[in-house]
Amino acid sequence: MYGLLCFNGDVKHTKVEQSPEGRYYLDESTMFSSVVELINYYRENNLRESFETLNTTLRHSYTDKQPYIALHNFEASEPNFLTLVVGQKVYVISRTGEDRGWWKGRSGNRVGYFPLAYVAPAEDA
Repeated sequence: MYGLLCFNGDVKHTKVEQSPEGRYYLDESTMFSSVVELINYYRENNLRESFETLNTTLRHSYTDKQPYIALHNFEASEPNFLTLVVGQKVYVISRTGEDRGWWKGRSGNRVGYFPLAYVAPAEDA
């Protein structure tokens, strides 16, 4: 699996490797059980750990374009919340608030916050 990073106006090409045991990594020193776990790690930890010339963390990832499916109904009680219906497709546009259990997403022409525990990646749902 390949990825592209944009850093200081340059596009960098990276490859997410998979070990024979099924673990994912950019650098063999840090292994992950899933690509999502790898991405979340590099959102918090500098990519310089694996690439000397990349002094940054991930800000946006391919998962921002990945559809999620609502597992539970959620009724928006505020205008900035997003109502969810079981089976509804949602695209995550911001993970700010993740530490409090919320993501910001888009579904159709509506945008708002919703409980992240109420959705799963579409391929897992």
